[in-house]
Amino acid sequence: MLHCFSLTPVQIIFIVVASVVVLLILSLVLAIYFIKVHSKKNFKNYYYKKIYSIALNNDYYLINNFAFRVDTKNILVIDHLLFGNKFIYVIMDKCYEGDLMGNASDPDLVLIQKNGEKTYVENPFFSFGKLLSKFSTSTGISTTLLIGITLINNDSRMNIETSSKQFFMIQRKRLPKLIKKIESRDVGLINAEGLQEAVLTVNDLNRKDLIN
Repeated sequence: MLHCFSLTPVQIIFIVVASVVVLLILSLVLAIYFIKVHSKKNFKNYYYKKIYSIALNNDYYLINNFAFRVDTKNILVIDHLLFGNKFIYVIMDKCYEGDLMGNASDPDLVLIQKNGEKTYVENPFFSFGKLLSKFSTSTGISTTLLIGITLINNDSRMNIETSSKQFFMIQRKRLPKLIKKIESRDVGLINAEGLQEAVLTVNDLNRKDLIN
């Protein structure tokens, strides 16, 4: 004999609500996943927007993708040059799949991936000194006016030993506070004529055609 079971209104409501909740959770998980994937693939665009907002809010000059020839064979590209009131910020974009640890003086940093596996990546602290030196030589801008910043993704944590006041590695969301802190240092302003001259010099030297 077949038995037919009828659901009470409360049971029907429970099933409907539970189904909706499950669908919402699945949608949220998928949305977060696709947002992360999109962010990883387009991280430079996110970085640019953050730096552009700093330049706009503080009336700073900004030059992106500055390419310059260091010799007959080699070309260097700086992602962003932000001209502040006291310093010129040389900013390089990086995106890491994991967390970083190590010492600023080491050639490499330890990258701890999400699965716990450890690998090594080039240490921007270690290489930034050479970059600023070559930029200074090419432009005639003193290294004392230059601040090197490696900008990284927000979900990458760091535990890096450093006491440098010229080279920094920081998450994108923390960049405005870092710039504000450095600009608050008790040093003189770059005079308006000197700043304008520096911007024009860099702009004239920019060889974007070399990277197209």
